[in-house]
Amino acid sequence: FQAEDGIRGYKVTGVQTCALPICMVNYDSSLYCWGNNQGGRIGVGNNTQVPIKTPVHVLWQDGTEGASATMVAIGDEHSCAILDGATKDLACWGRNGQAQLGVGNNSNSGDWRYTPNNVSVPWNSTSVEALALGNDFSCGLLGNGSVYCWGWNGQGTLGDGKSSLPNAKEPQFVDLDRKSTRLNPVTL
Repeated sequence: FQAEDGIRGYKVTGVQTCALPICMVNYDSSLYCWGNNQGGRIGVGNNTQVPIKTPVHVLWQDGTEGASATMVAIGDEHSCAILDGATKDLACWGRNGQAQLGVGNNSNSGDWRYTPNNVSVPWNSTSVEALALGNDFSCGLLGNGSVYCWGWNGQGTLGDGKSSLPNAKEPQFVDLDRKSTRLNPVTL
């Protein structure tokens, strides 16, 4: 493909999509998105509903290009990326009505959420290795094998043994040692 700046020959290391937007990480860790920008999930500083038809650089909070990542994931109307660097910080952008950005609030107003925001991580020296996003919630797999989730907690999506509010405004540890409810097979 040909990106907005006319450079050819990209070597893509990862692509992610969920319904309408598409994001990719290039070999040089540059982060691009395109498609439906509903909720500001493309990361270009606005939530313009006009389709973005060519790949564009995801912007930083100050509006400059250059967001770089090792992995990107897309949810219903939000996106997250593992940022390139020694600490593999985590950033999310887009709709935040259910606290799915993991920034300590569930504010869904203001342009701040249309570019990557650092997630309020409760872990110290362990880096995020993988991401999975859903309908208004996000989860991260850490290098030590632990899992953290945040955002909407309907249907037990956060793995905390509850299936209702409150939503988690910051990542919550998923206790994999917790006794789970065993479902018995039903014969018809």
